[in-house]
Amino acid sequence: MRLPSPCQTGPRKRPAGSRGIRAGTITLSAPNGWNSPRTRLAKGTRPRTQARPLWPTARNNSRLGKMAFEIKTITDTWQSVSANRSFVHPSDERALTQSTAKFSQGRVPEPWFGNPRLARIFVLTLNPGHGKADDNHSTATQDFFWSMMDCKADYSDYLSGVSQDGLNWGRRHYGSFLERSMSAICNLRLVAYPSPDKAATGNISAAPADVLPTARLMRDFVHNSLAPAARNGDCLLLVMRSPQAWGFGNPDADSWDNGLFVSRSLRTASITPSSRVGPAIQEWLAKV
Repeated sequence: MRLPSPCQTGPRKRPAGSRGIRAGTITLSAPNGWNSPRTRLAKGTRPRTQARPLWPTARNNSRLGKMAFEIKTITDTWQSVSANRSFVHPSDERALTQSTAKFSQGRVPEPWFGNPRLARIFVLTLNPGHGKADDNHSTATQDFFWSMMDCKADYSDYLSGVSQDGLNWGRRHYGSFLERSMSAICNLRLVAYPSPDKAATGNISAAPADVLPTARLMRDFVHNSLAPAARNGDCLLLVMRSPQAWGFGNPDADSWDNGLFVSRSLRTASITPSSRVGPAIQEWLAKV
């Protein structure tokens, strides 16, 4: 007869069905349904495995390789506009002249808000908005946008260069993430030209990348470089507005694919800490 092990003090128990229980960990869920990678030890146990985050840890910039090169291609494309203090990219002039779009005159193009050369969190929207307060931007504000286009503006430039309405927009859109908006986070726009609403983009709104060369370049950069990098965990890519125009279809529900988030069609593109993507941004900001 086989003797019981001296370490066995009672009847053998069946293994727990839950992976978290077997590992001795408890996953803490956020109110919005996103499962945080944070775990705590179950009482009296030691973890054998760790709960896997929804996206991997941000990786070293040196691993970005091709993506870093293609970001430079995008930023170099707009350097001539910044250097010449222009309001339209030369490649877009013919298409804009022939379109029914009514973009705001005298506004500096904004292909991005932030610095794509520094960011590892990218937010995709259609184009910059335009309100009545934007009709007469000061020289300082225009200089800020041209400097940002040239990837030379920082957060202090933003605070001193934009109007009060511009500051209010940033606080509404980013919340407490605003201080990182000129470094770690970059909002890429498919169409660089501001408009009061989508209707003002005319025939361009249906398929901007089929009309504007700069929009095509930006869309291709996203699909050839950013999206694969996000799926691989090298960056966080948040498709917040106009997923169909960006080439991500017309989803009925939000979806995650590692570091790639594609939003269902909504008017809001807020990325504050309490937003749908807030926990993911918070996690990445702690690592970059």
